[in-house]
Amino acid sequence: MPCNSLGNATIIQRPSIIVIDLKSDVVLRRYEIDEDVTRDGLGLASITVDAGDCTKTFAYLPDLMYSKIVIYSYEENRAYSMQHNFFHMNPHEGDFNVDNLKFSWDDGIFSIALSSPDTNGIRTAFFFFFFR
Repeated sequence: MPCNSLGNATIIQRPSIIVIDLKSDVVLRRYEIDEDVTRDGLGLASITVDAGDCTKTFAYLPDLMYSKIVIYSYEENRAYSMQHNFFHMNPHEGDFNVDNLKFSWDDGIFSIALSSPDTNGIRTAFFFFFFR
């Protein structure tokens, strides 16, 4: 029987990006991600920060449940999401059996890595999927 790992999950607080000054432990900014960008935040697996100078900083959050990437702009203090068929690379899903607990897993992107900037200052994003 398939397993629903979320069960009856209750959302206590909307997912947020929190910027902290690590030298003073002061919270510089807290940005709550809007519901139209990510419905419940249950699939936000990691965060990758592309920090140029402070105002030109972006954060990338893969949403593995909805096969999209949430992008946050520090300068604009807003987030938006993008979807692409490349973000859901396993059309046959994965069937697992762990100690007789059988379940299917069809998650999308788990994490993102950024290359060094090229001669035009552009970085390439590499994303990681989990396959069995």
